[in-house]
Amino acid sequence: MGIDSFVYDPDHQVIACRLCGTCLVPKVTSWKSHLRAEPHRMRGDELRLTVDKLSGYNLRPVEELRQWRPDRKRPCQPIEGLAVYGGYICTQDRCDHCTRRIEKMHDHLPAHGKRASQHTSARPLWRACRLQTYFTAKGRIDYFVVEEEEEEEEAYPVALVGL
Repeated sequence: MGIDSFVYDPDHQVIACRLCGTCLVPKVTSWKSHLRAEPHRMRGDELRLTVDKLSGYNLRPVEELRQWRPDRKRPCQPIEGLAVYGGYICTQDRCDHCTRRIEKMHDHLPAHGKRASQHTSARPLWRACRLQTYFTAKGRIDYFVVEEEEEEEEAYPVALVGL
């Protein structure tokens, strides 16, 4: 397990835990707490060496990540190691409200003087999207939209007839 469970993203300046699908809060006390808990259960030298390795990265503070969050109206590349969730983004002008739950989107629409029943394919009030968040702890969730996965074209074998 160890350090291989983590990936550093130099563009966002975060460390993502592949096993947990979330970023590590950039504080040694938070790292130790995270690493001692399931699924890592690190102790002793393994814990110390992992914390030493993580300390070598240039990380953005939590407050700066919230300010620096990618523009929700312009999907970005998914961050390796973070969980990707299905969700919804409001399509109203100058609104970038995102949520994983359709009920929460319905609750949001009165902010625009709309009702969920007014949503149609011709005039959508929201659209489905893929979301990520740096942190999954309550109070730190701040979704941003990531690009859709490119579907790989299936390769079909070529039949060689009459050769």
